[in-house]
Amino acid sequence: MLVAGLFVCLGFASNEQGKVKCRVININIDHGNGDFFVNNDDILKIIETETGNQIGKTSNEISLARIEAAIRKEPHISNAEASLSLDGQLTIDIMQKRAVVRIINNVGESFYLNEDGDVMPLSDIYAASVPVATGNITETEALFSYRSLNIPETDPMANITVLDDIFRISKYIEKDTFWNAQIQQMVVDPKGDILLIPTMGEHTIVFGKAIDIDEKFNKLMHFYMEGLNKTGWNKYSIINLNYKNQVVCLRKGIQPQVPTTKPDTALTNSPNIQR
Repeated sequence: MLVAGLFVCLGFASNEQGKVKCRVININIDHGNGDFFVNNDDILKIIETETGNQIGKTSNEISLARIEAAIRKEPHISNAEASLSLDGQLTIDIMQKRAVVRIINNVGESFYLNEDGDVMPLSDIYAASVPVATGNITETEALFSYRSLNIPETDPMANITVLDDIFRISKYIEKDTFWNAQIQQMVVDPKGDILLIPTMGEHTIVFGKAIDIDEKFNKLMHFYMEGLNKTGWNKYSIINLNYKNQVVCLRKGIQPQVPTTKPDTALTNSPNIQR
């Protein structure tokens, strides 16, 4: 009798739950990373377009899975979770994707690379505060929207496109508070080398390819702390990180010469050696 009573109660509760009507929609968008690619109106429009107006529908008529799938198709959203409470509140929790760099290719097309290395379109309502990569970039959004660029640098596939280099450098910059504030732009030169344009200082940083990233940024930080803090931040026009254990600089007003096999002067551990 107890078991039978339990099943009757469960059946009654299930039947009553199926009669719950949606009376309000609560949308919670995670803006913790500072991005605002989508807003509540965008989400409501997606729901109504894909599944119709949910207000007044019973829980038996509402497909939470279909609502979640429709929202997840939005290119700026990484995840969506929907639930309907017993008092008729349809709650949708949304996680946005995070942009790490904005690409402007050599034909003027612009798009983002997100934290997973996926191509992501621009938003009509928001521009992310991330470094901008310009210059000799031939890759288009349509060509690379099918693949992820999150490839280890030791993988032979990693050097197929300059977007891979831009992505790996951008990921490093994004994770470091100082470099995130200091590096505002990347420029790809005709040889495919990456130049960094800083916020502070009137110099260009020749970074080269996305190899030895940690070593290069550590070397640059050492030079900033032990070199530029003593000589001044606007003394040099070029800071080159492409030499092993060396930072080679060019003073303002001096024309660059054809590089030799081994640089004849360099800024190494002693910031007093200047060119």
